[in-house]
Amino acid sequence: ISSLPSPYGIGDLGPEAYKFVDFLKKARQQYWQILPLNPTNGIFSHSPYSSDSAFAGNSLFVSPELLLKDGWLTKDELAAVGNTLDGSYVDYDAVCAQKAKMLAQAFPRFKADTKSTKPFAEFCKQQAFWLDDYALFRVLKKHFQGANWNSWPKPVKKRDPKTLADLAQKYAAEIEAVKTKIAVGARS
Repeated sequence: ISSLPSPYGIGDLGPEAYKFVDFLKKARQQYWQILPLNPTNGIFSHSPYSSDSAFAGNSLFVSPELLLKDGWLTKDELAAVGNTLDGSYVDYDAVCAQKAKMLAQAFPRFKADTKSTKPFAEFCKQQAFWLDDYALFRVLKKHFQGANWNSWPKPVKKRDPKTLADLAQKYAAEIEAVKTKIAVGARS
């Protein structure tokens, strides 16, 4: 996916992916083999084979164009994303920063969009078996400055239920933002 043409620094699951699928159909191809779509990490050179989730999708593959179409990004915000990234290669640090900014801009509009409320709640309910823990993990990793989980304070790394419940309550808004990024990515 990352090698699809894009003015946004990395290929994504937007219009170019649809065009490629149309090309495959015209060429009478029945399969498109792709690398895993899970989140990547700079520590592991963004290898899709070294992810901290087997279930979550990579938010780098969220299409800015589809966010615009849904009304979650403005034309000016979309233009800003395209103007800051070079499409000739993937600069993961720049792309990660830009996509994080873009998704942060889209988040309040997504939350205010009444068409997204019910599907988002249903997604969270159906995926709770992994989504709740993963979203908390992502937030805690950020708050512990990216440190490996085994270096976190003992009650956290040993998964003390009260400690985790307190942290989930304390960071509820950030956890919801992580879940939203995942849900938007799943929709792409």
